[in-house]
Amino acid sequence: MRCGAGSTSLRPAGRRAFTLLELLLVLVVVVAVLALAWPALDRPFANQRLRRGADQVRAALARARNRAMVEGVPYAFRFLPGGGEFRVGVYEALADSSGAAAQASAPLAGGATAGGEYGGVLPPDVYFALSNAADTETSAGGGGSTAWDVHAVQADGWSLPVVLFPDGTSSSATITLASDAGRMIDVYLRGLSGTARAGEPYVVAGGP
Repeated sequence: MRCGAGSTSLRPAGRRAFTLLELLLVLVVVVAVLALAWPALDRPFANQRLRRGADQVRAALARARNRAMVEGVPYAFRFLPGGGEFRVGVYEALADSSGAAAQASAPLAGGATAGGEYGGVLPPDVYFALSNAADTETSAGGGGSTAWDVHAVQADGWSLPVVLFPDGTSSSATITLASDAGRMIDVYLRGLSGTARAGEPYVVAGGP
């Protein structure tokens, strides 16, 4: 039996679709919420990148110390303050030195590395700090203090050399890595033993 022409349809009325303007407003809100939450969400990843960078520096220092002891010549670790590159090589300025403990605590300027040189690059968004007050006073996490700033930029744009001597000693230094997220981590090199350890990431004053 057919319904008459004037009969009412039994199908439910269709739902009103979202307009383009409504979708854009929702998208704007989502983006704004993510932008506000991103610093907190990114913090664990920033700390992880800093720890990876610190491990790279520790490994490079340990390798340089081993090569210095095996080859009987001092090695130097240098880096680009404000950048992520570092390099290690024979420290020619002291290649004939015996590496006495007294030398391990002295600031050593100049003297480009040469033979056996190798290097590396820190993880993305991680770089060597431009200056490090921890080298004149003890920083968060301890590690001792020294009387000079290894982060001082030399004429060639690189840092002062951190020297690893053939007798297993080294320069005493604190090497600071920073991230774009406003956090830092320190790598402490102990002069008497030539061993390095990393502290924990910490927030830079005024950082997020």
